[in-house]
Amino acid sequence: MGGVMRIILAIMVLCCCAVNAHADGPQLFKDFYYGQPRADIAKIKGMVPCNDLQKGALCRDKQSFAGNDKWGQGFVFADGKLTTIVLKTKLDEQRAIKTMGAVSNNGYSLALMRSGSNSCDVINVIHTKGLEAVHSAVNGFEAAALNGSNNLIYTLVQNDVLTQCRKTSTNYADLVQCAPEDMRVVDMELVNATLYVRFVAPKAAFASMKKLASEQNDPF
Repeated sequence: MGGVMRIILAIMVLCCCAVNAHADGPQLFKDFYYGQPRADIAKIKGMVPCNDLQKGALCRDKQSFAGNDKWGQGFVFADGKLTTIVLKTKLDEQRAIKTMGAVSNNGYSLALMRSGSNSCDVINVIHTKGLEAVHSAVNGFEAAALNGSNNLIYTLVQNDVLTQCRKTSTNYADLVQCAPEDMRVVDMELVNATLYVRFVAPKAAFASMKKLASEQNDPF
């Protein structure tokens, strides 16, 4: 997976890119947005229930992304509203490289890596050791993860969020705290022989959970 490493290092150069958002919630992937009603998505041709992904989820096959037209696509909901989009395909090095490149070209850069119970917080590396230390930190973590039996997750964040918050953030958690409410994140996961790409809106999801909790804490 050395090619993946080269792509990751290339996208560490941060830039400002415009972010589209739907009036009802942050854009997740293409024309789909956080909070979109399940009933609307269920009407799309090819959608079928896929409770093996999550109860109430919808899926469809043969979707195109990053030069591959064989992605399976899943839609995850909470309370009838869209929260996450998942792409799934067979893993090979070239496909992983192209996928990372496609995410990068949409205005995202690496902020965090996870494998099992371990993590490499790129924001913290930059804060404590400087940008020049990112290469060795990311390279070492990736090599250890790919040589082991655990999965490897790359978390990529919008470049404009990184530009806005990196200097005042000591770690990834700080970055999320600093980010605007419409923050979007892409998780790219390598596990066994499968490549997953997840599109999420973490702050919108937290706000939804907080609202639900407050509604359940109504005194009587």
